[in-house]
Amino acid sequence: MRCVPYCAVLAVALFPFGHAKAQMPMIINDAIAATVSSERAAVKIDPAPEGQAQIVFYRKRPFFGNKEIFALSEGGNEFAQLRFGQYAVHVIEPGTRQFALAAGGEALALQAQAGQTYYVEGELVKAEGGKRQSLKRVDEDQFRKVSFQLMKLETKAAE
Repeated sequence: MRCVPYCAVLAVALFPFGHAKAQMPMIINDAIAATVSSERAAVKIDPAPEGQAQIVFYRKRPFFGNKEIFALSEGGNEFAQLRFGQYAVHVIEPGTRQFALAAGGEALALQAQAGQTYYVEGELVKAEGGKRQSLKRVDEDQFRKVSFQLMKLETKAAE
């Protein structure tokens, strides 16, 4: 919505010039239409199935050119290949679980409880000699703030 005030100021600035009078409503309407059409609703995650837990893994849309794939696995079984701008809902049995990335790094341990939904962000973090892939647990609000930019990725069933 920040675009609307700027376009309105531009339209008012152009107002004294002849043809700008006729174009002012069109400029403002175009700015409003572009803003409204570019906004998407936040993703709604359904509750975990009865007797199970679920984890929402996601990667924000990063800077231009980051095409790394986060290969997510549990117990050596890969269940998703997450690209930037994607999220995946992984349903699991309750208990202590360990999730890892094929690229290495520290495994994420999680004590999952039945009926709970957990959120995990995949990110690139600075490390000695460059960057490495990492998983970090976040809260639902952090996911919701970026969820409108994400596309769903189907995961392989947990084994």
